[in-house]
Amino acid sequence: MNRTIGPLALALAIFGALASQVALAQEESAMPTMVVTSSRSSENIREVTSNITVIDEEALETSGASTLEEILSETGFTVSKNPGSLGTVTIRGFSTDLLGLDLGSHVLLLLNGRRVGTGNVSMLGLANVERIEVIRGPAAVQYGSAAMGGVINVITKNGIGLPFKAYLELGYGSFDTSKQKARFLGSRGGFDFAVGFAHSDYGSYKVGGGQTFNNTAFENYAGSGEFGYSFLDKHRAALSFNFYDSPESGSPGPFNPSGAQNTNWTRKYNYSLGLDYSGATADEKFAWTLRYGQGRDYRGYRSYVNPAGDTWNGVDSRTAQAQLSYAGDRVDLTGGFDYLNYDVSQSANSNTTPNSVYRNGAFFVLGKLRLWDGQFIVSAGARQDFFSFESNSGNISTKKRNLSPSLGIAYLPWDFLKIRAHYSKGFAMPTPIQLVADYFNAAGTHFQGDPNLQPEKSDSYEVGVDLMGRRGNASMSYFWTKSDNFIESVSPTPTTREYRNMDLAYRSGIEFSLDYDLGGLIAQDFVLKPSLSMTHMFVFKTRSRPGDRFLKIDGVEDDAMSFGLLLKYDPIGFAAKLNVSRHSKNYNANGSENRPAYGVVSLYVQKRIWEFPDQGEISAILEIQNFTDELYRTTSSNYYMPGRAINLSLRYDY
Repeated sequence: MNRTIGPLALALAIFGALASQVALAQEESAMPTMVVTSSRSSENIREVTSNITVIDEEALETSGASTLEEILSETGFTVSKNPGSLGTVTIRGFSTDLLGLDLGSHVLLLLNGRRVGTGNVSMLGLANVERIEVIRGPAAVQYGSAAMGGVINVITKNGIGLPFKAYLELGYGSFDTSKQKARFLGSRGGFDFAVGFAHSDYGSYKVGGGQTFNNTAFENYAGSGEFGYSFLDKHRAALSFNFYDSPESGSPGPFNPSGAQNTNWTRKYNYSLGLDYSGATADEKFAWTLRYGQGRDYRGYRSYVNPAGDTWNGVDSRTAQAQLSYAGDRVDLTGGFDYLNYDVSQSANSNTTPNSVYRNGAFFVLGKLRLWDGQFIVSAGARQDFFSFESNSGNISTKKRNLSPSLGIAYLPWDFLKIRAHYSKGFAMPTPIQLVADYFNAAGTHFQGDPNLQPEKSDSYEVGVDLMGRRGNASMSYFWTKSDNFIESVSPTPTTREYRNMDLAYRSGIEFSLDYDLGGLIAQDFVLKPSLSMTHMFVFKTRSRPGDRFLKIDGVEDDAMSFGLLLKYDPIGFAAKLNVSRHSKNYNANGSENRPAYGVVSLYVQKRIWEFPDQGEISAILEIQNFTDELYRTTSSNYYMPGRAINLSLRYDY
């Protein structure tokens, strides 16, 4: 099928579904969904003027996903995975960094609104997560650099006002996989807590077709939690933590059909601690937040053949945030200050991540105006960033500043319909590697940085329509982005790679999403919900200089699509979710195939098997990943993913 006709045909089908949704929505408007990522304060999703996706608690609870990487794959996002707990996500042709670096990303990862310090989507567990909010498109006004393509905000649970609850899960499956999860939350007096932990152990897996991919075994530990104390009505202090540790992950290199693989392995860990204070006036018109955080992101590499060649690099971070919000009948305002300090270090025998210090301070203001009894929304914002970068590699020191504005409008003629348009500027500062790299890789290629690199900047436009009903939602968005000074590595000779500011880059495409619960038409407490999510890229190209021919942006695919079918019947404690994801081939710069198209089918089934009055219940869970045992890879290298995997678990809820 022609790659343009296919998505357009799908668009017509979705618009047909939209029409039926409108008819039903006229009878039943949706309950309000509150989000916090777009304006950095709580707001009704109906008033957001850009495209935002919410992965809610139901989606998380009816999925076998253990990490952010896995749930994003199921939800229709493009995720590229390598063995050894390393994954990147792409939104609108922009990605998190290939090596998991926060500073090198164009999609920013947050935990409860605070930078995680990594771009590796495999390093965020889901044991204590309430929902995930995804801004599709730039959010530099709200969050600064690295948010050029989007923001993923993982929001954890808290125990405010809740009785004690507990959740335990034990599982075992294919490839000698074992999993354990636990979550505890509740409150007493002014104190509340919510903590979650997970441990997974994977043996070397078999790829589709049954051949073992040696040295792909790994183990990981993950957890997050928050301890809070509420006082003086509308005031709360909280201590939070998050960690991920993969102490020994196989790093096998590309798949070798002979069975021989590299014996290298890596260690990765990321942790953060946060201290927050929030307060509000009695009428809640004014609210304020003060936050401080610190953390470390670490990557170590070891070779069993040459232990003397062990290397490591890490980033120590300190962050601070202060903001004040006003919520009026017609006007909302939020303003504040952000501070970020990244101290980048490496082992003496490593030269890929120069020792350096990266600092960023910023002032921002975000506003919203409601007109015509709330039927017309105008949102606007501006952010002024100040950067400094210092490196002992060549004694390089540089300072930059950047102003980012945004403007959006939304028209809400009825409760179920929103028509929106949004413009925003994005930017990304050069990374330490891009500025001062000077090293040779194992193949003898010389990588060279450029201390005169300029920040990447972008202008992004989108228009869209959203339909929101009690039984479902539908959304369509068209987006177009022009980037200046796009930073890319190029090869002027066969043995050199240089980082350069390209002249221009263009990205455009269309996004669809739809979910609708048919179960309520059949019986009460019965859920039968099909869902669809899709992104089609029309253009993704860049050029080095004016007059040069345009080349494709490496690693971007035409289409990413996910179809889900959820079946639930709460009276008997039954839930099942079928998920099918499909990804087209992606390309290298010259338009040749990087990797072929692939599709993955997964199944999740949960059934209550014992119920104890006032003592909780036990459920059995069946998960089947890659149901069709497809031989596939998500990157240009031959890092083939696991074949069919079956896991069985027992879950206890109290």
